[in-house]
Amino acid sequence: MIKLTVVIILSSILILWTDCHVLFAQDAVDRNIMMLRSPDEKQREMSASALRAFRDPRAVAALIDALNDSEDEVVEQAAKSLGFIGDPVAVLPLMSKLNHNDSSVRGASAEALGNIGDPRAIPALENVLATDWNPFLKGVVNDALTKCRLNTGKVVYEERVVVDQYAQPAIAPAQAIAPPAPAPAFSQTLQPPDQPVAKIAVLSFRDTTTSGANYGDALSEMITTAFIKSRYFYVIERSQIQKIMEEQQFSVSGSVDSDTAIELGRILGVEYLIVGSVARLGSLFEIDIRFIETKSGKGLIAESASCRGEEGLRPTLNKVTDNIIKRYDIMFRSE
Repeated sequence: MIKLTVVIILSSILILWTDCHVLFAQDAVDRNIMMLRSPDEKQREMSASALRAFRDPRAVAALIDALNDSEDEVVEQAAKSLGFIGDPVAVLPLMSKLNHNDSSVRGASAEALGNIGDPRAIPALENVLATDWNPFLKGVVNDALTKCRLNTGKVVYEERVVVDQYAQPAIAPAQAIAPPAPAPAFSQTLQPPDQPVAKIAVLSFRDTTTSGANYGDALSEMITTAFIKSRYFYVIERSQIQKIMEEQQFSVSGSVDSDTAIELGRILGVEYLIVGSVARLGSLFEIDIRFIETKSGKGLIAESASCRGEEGLRPTLNKVTDNIIKRYDIMFRSE
């Protein structure tokens, strides 16, 4: 009887804790949605970014509205968050931002369209690829196009109306035909080649956290291990990279531009570079990774990912590695 009572009490505590956690998350989403209307531009930018962590569909209407904000930084963060939430209703508003005068907004919109993966975005992305001069943006757009083309066999969801819940009650979405079951993971569909297809080097990730812990080096080691295990590329060991750069008296600080990528490719004797950054917001890690061709200095593939807690870093980077290899295979080996 005592054991039963203890079990009931513990179960009640667990249910209460779960309810409190859900209510806290809902309250945080509601607060950030409201703060998107703040007169303080920095607060609007922070709220647009914070909503990314919750992936709550209730934020979609407010984030779409934020795409028309007067501050480019707010628009950029709103676009990124819409990409993380992945609601197809954001496709058309995001497509309209591909012609924005700020390249960061154009890049964030293209990346978001890739994350959503809706084939309707393909013509607009192809137009950007043909007309925009920015080499980094072309890499982002290429990656987005690859993702959207992977979904061309899926049924496109019908248009639906999203109404800001703070203005009036939400309108239910139009009924859509369910898409087919998702394709198997990379490891089930793509076998390693008989020999590595190219030589790559993974540079130390930039760490923008302020906690004092150096997550940049740790993530670089993790993704290096993931690429080695894939047996797809020949990967230069990071200790060898450091030794060569010291011998050549070459150092990299901050982001890698086209000229630096070309020079690093020459010094290290590699065809591609993996560069990235990591930021920690509480327990949430935000990771951005680029796959750069050293011959041209252009970014060919861009990946963004997030996870909660340090224990989620390695599985997340393993998935990112699979995505990069899969897209590389589509872009080059399938030609």
